Amino acid sequence: MTVPIAIIGTGIAGLSAAQALTSAGHQVHLFDKSRGSGGRMSSKRSDAGSLDMGAQYFTARDRRFATAVKQWQAQGHVAEWTPLLYNFHGGRLSPSPDEQVRWVGEPGMSAITRAMRGDLPVSFSCRITDVFRGEQHWNLLDAEGENHGPFSHVIIATPAPQATALLAAAPKLASVVAGVKMDPTWAVALAFETPLQTPMQGCFVQDSPLDWLARNRSKPGRDDTLDSWVLHATSQWSRQNLDASREQVIEHLHGAFAELIDCAMPAPVFSLAHRWLYARPAGSHEWGALSDADLGIYVCGDWCLSRRRRLAEWPGSGTPTAGTPAMNQINPRKLLLSKWTAATPLNREKHFLVTELFKDEEGTVLEIELQAVLTQRSERLPWQVLQQADTWRMGWK
Repeated sequence: MTVPIAIIGTGIAGLSAAQALTSAGHQVHLFDKSRGSGGRMSSKRSDAGSLDMGAQYFTARDRRFATAVKQWQAQGHVAEWTPLLYNFHGGRLSPSPDEQVRWVGEPGMSAITRAMRGDLPVSFSCRITDVFRGEQHWNLLDAEGENHGPFSHVIIATPAPQATALLAAAPKLASVVAGVKMDPTWAVALAFETPLQTPMQGCFVQDSPLDWLARNRSKPGRDDTLDSWVLHATSQWSRQNLDASREQVIEHLHGAFAELIDCAMPAPVFSLAHRWLYARPAGSHEWGALSDADLGIYVCGDWCLSRRRRLAEWPGSGTPTAGTPAMNQINPRKLLLSKWTAATPLNREKHFLVTELFKDEEGTVLEIELQAVLTQRSERLPWQVLQQADTWRMGWK
């Protein structure tokens, strides 16, 4: 009997790893503490319709990734969003048009991860609290005391602080992950019965508690019964008000919205606040993925990547990211033929900076650098497969 691989987390990172591994012939089983997939790419059902409280849109600057997005578009999972954008700076609101093509899930951002998940086996509403290894295999323990397993390997695709809590069986790996800090973001949704008299559909905000705002109803496939808006606070404001009540957050960010908009603002008929405790990495890394391959445990996520390589850059940054070569269209089996050309020790704990060279299907030589916890164990999962899952995210805003 084939022993499956456990993947904790059904955001983009976890689902990308699941797709890459199943394409390479592995069996997987996914776990998520939420009721559905998506993580920060999820959508919130509400009385004001489906609301994108997390990631607002993405871009596809790499050719291969753009091809995948076009396939999603043909399948009805994504659509192009062409908002009328503004910029708020120095107390002034001004139009800020650009030529960037932006994409959104349809009818919500969660449509993307639902499409990626397909019929993969997944256990939702299952919070994993412990990951432990027996003589040969891994087992998972959930918050209800139920045991799941056995699994040949474990991939943890969660924000770094949550991953650290699950790495007691891999202390060397835990010490690396524990050093990763992540910034919070408060998100607020407001809906108005009478549409606000402004043409603005999105705004990059500076010099304000707000970082970004979007007219949710302007996105394709959204419910337009109410004039719904999603506001994101800055990381600094969110950190300073981390433990504020939802009512206080709504009041403050509603006030900030009213100060910058160029029209009268009535009282909203609907409001909602959500705190993303781990919205985005506070720093930048070039790890790709981390592993203790002797044990067979792996960790991945956007916090493993530099800002320019993240899949779903938290909206509101205001700075487009540069595209880099994505490997999402390369056959994982071909990647297994690639060769490490250099492995430079970073310390005495088996951490290496690996430089990897291989050719894609068009013969282009690609070079990848990643930090890894490597050993000589031949049974380790192919790093190239996990690297494919992480670099799949290149080209996203």
